[in-house]
Amino acid sequence: MLQGLLVLLIICSWVYWLVALCLVYDFFRRARPLPVRDMLSALVWLAGGFGRRVIWRGEEFVLVHEGRMHPVSPGTVGSEAGHLRGGSRGGTAVT
Repeated sequence: MLQGLLVLLIICSWVYWLVALCLVYDFFRRARPLPVRDMLSALVWLAGGFGRRVIWRGEEFVLVHEGRMHPVSPGTVGSEAGHLRGGSRGGTAVT
């Protein structure tokens, strides 16, 4: 009788800790990246307010006062812009 009670106590304790660890792991796995992602998104949004030059599809543009984009020079920009765009995959870089 006493041995059965001891085995039951050990099994209950093991299940209790297993459930607790799963809940804690699941909480941190889901909750940890959210504030970091929000902060990075806010920083990227804020950085977009500075600067007037934009590199889009390999061409450099300048934002003018009316909110329009005017090309700086036709054709592709230098290799530094290609590095900012992430190589040949394309993309947008604000400088």
